[in-house]
Amino acid sequence: MIKTMGHFEQSAVLQDEIAGVPIPCPVGLSGALDPEGIAHKALAQLGIGFIELGPVTVREVRCDAPIKRVPEQEAIVYPDGYANAGADAIAERLRKGTGHRLPHFVRLRPMPGSTPREALLQQQELLEKLAPYAAGFYIDGLAEGWPPDEALAYLREVRQLAAAAGKPALLYIPPQLPEGMLRELQP
Repeated sequence: MIKTMGHFEQSAVLQDEIAGVPIPCPVGLSGALDPEGIAHKALAQLGIGFIELGPVTVREVRCDAPIKRVPEQEAIVYPDGYANAGADAIAERLRKGTGHRLPHFVRLRPMPGSTPREALLQQQELLEKLAPYAAGFYIDGLAEGWPPDEALAYLREVRQLAAAAGKPALLYIPPQLPEGMLRELQP
């Protein structure tokens, strides 16, 4: 429909940056809408400035429960916050090209039940596989139930790994995370 009616062009006034990454506008597409990037070529034409992929884990996490639409909350609800095709599949999709030039920010998530040490090794693997295709990363892990001191140490180490890969790392904060935990995580 957009191609038929004309491509949406953004005003240069909207140009901005996120953690040093230039973006055409400050409105992005959440990974919650299309976590694996299957429809990004079409969605990129809607005037957004960046796209999130993910969550992405080192291995595939399957969930056969249906995705639900909750009209009264204007929400799409995925039954499993870990479900994804895994790093290799996402890297292959990005390697083949996405059909658009918008920057990707990839949300990295540890496998379910991982310890902070296991999660750190997984994040290192994810960064190595996905850094060539990502403008930056969202670091996930706060919903894992780790003690605050371990979660903070994990976040610091992952941030250093992302910096070593030359990519900015942003913190993904789960919506259900208690505010008190955020206060405990402050250095």
